[in-house]
Amino acid sequence: HFDYSNINSRDRDLHRLQFPITFASTFDQWQVRGFVAPGVSTSSNIFKDFLNRGSADDALISVHATLSPRQPDRPWFAGLAYDRSFGEPRLYPVAGIEWPLSPAFDVRLAFPDPAFRWQLSPRQSLRGRVSPAGHQWRVVSDDFSREFDYRVESWRTELNWNLPVWRQLSIDLGLGYDTARHHRFEDDAGDELVSDVGGSFFFALGFRIGDAPLPYPQGASF
Repeated sequence: HFDYSNINSRDRDLHRLQFPITFASTFDQWQVRGFVAPGVSTSSNIFKDFLNRGSADDALISVHATLSPRQPDRPWFAGLAYDRSFGEPRLYPVAGIEWPLSPAFDVRLAFPDPAFRWQLSPRQSLRGRVSPAGHQWRVVSDDFSREFDYRVESWRTELNWNLPVWRQLSIDLGLGYDTARHHRFEDDAGDELVSDVGGSFFFALGFRIGDAPLPYPQGASF
């Protein structure tokens, strides 16, 4: 939800729903890992009645794939990603190393999403991550006569604390900060507005079962 003042536009409720499917495979001395995440990204007037109002223009897909050697002493990886993390659909490289500094502490030195993972105890873990957190939505006017792309650029720093609650069920408590935010959209008169926006804190709450990976808005996990 974006709440405006002194702008010729109503406030915007924008929705995004994706279903990430992860994969991993090995062959010879190599391993391939990644995910495919189809979904939709659109304004509220389309999303609330998507079966009747939605179209292929509202669809999106995120793809992430990396190749790495299977040898534990060579922890580098490289690959490609396609998503809207930089504020528009874009293909970009991903590369880095995942370095286990100790049995309980791992570091990921990577572009564009460096991260760390700290196993506080056998049943608790802490994760941190810096990543691009932009996106693009298709917005349709209230009378359905006009449409435009709403683009947001942002960088996100976040921490996640995982706690077991019952048997295989665990809870994720997240705290983060979005900065370097940049918005580009049209007002009600059809004029394009481009504006920098101040940083903002956010909280996140999630649940996981068993060894399921930690999901992020971009679909990746570490």
